[in-house]
Amino acid sequence: MKHIIQGFNAVIGQTCILTALYNITLFNECKYTETDLFFLCNDLNVEYQLDLNFISNRPQVNMPNLEKEAKIKVNIFDSNQEDGFPLKMYNILTGNNLIMLFVNTSCLTYNNVYQENLNRYHAILLYGIDIENDLAYIADSHMRGYTGEMSKFQGAVPLKDISAATYRFAWFDFQNKKELEKEDILKVARANFNEFLIGKELDEKTFYGISALKRYIDDFQTLSFLNDKLSRYMSQLKLLYKNMQL
Repeated sequence: MKHIIQGFNAVIGQTCILTALYNITLFNECKYTETDLFFLCNDLNVEYQLDLNFISNRPQVNMPNLEKEAKIKVNIFDSNQEDGFPLKMYNILTGNNLIMLFVNTSCLTYNNVYQENLNRYHAILLYGIDIENDLAYIADSHMRGYTGEMSKFQGAVPLKDISAATYRFAWFDFQNKKELEKEDILKVARANFNEFLIGKELDEKTFYGISALKRYIDDFQTLSFLNDKLSRYMSQLKLLYKNMQL
């Protein structure tokens, strides 16, 4: 079973998820910029869950705003909830739907930067599949090199690698899409800013908007204080140990 979407050529962008989404909307003849998509997805909806390693926005929470604002339906699936990953991909692709894959970079083999560094979460596009020959046709249009230069990869890679890397995927229905004017997007942006400035707290564990930033800063300052205190304590121990040896 093989299907490759014809006429797709990815362009390089600024952020992995929004760049992937920009390529999808561009392919479906929507004239939105990455900035437009930032607001249409309400990516100001920053989240913090008392983990200093993570303060960000969540695509599975934010992207469905596209349906609310632009009538672009977003379908998001966790790959561990789906049996027959290749067949599922094949069926979606045959509808001429590009698929956004959320991947772990440690499983990606087409770029040495991914192999030589710690794993991070990333978004790429799937535009074709050849199940019999174990090939996935992917486009990674946000590859940042060691000097900061941006490049892209588009072509065939082992399907088994992509299957192993993917933990979530999404595809989009443009059947009822609504073309928004800049004035409409500006209204959405103002609403996003208002929501961000109001902030929100859930169960004292999850924070959104300005509340997320405030709590993150408070926790970071507390950690810095504890680190300074621990550093002074360790210095005292080293001095005590040195004196005992004299």
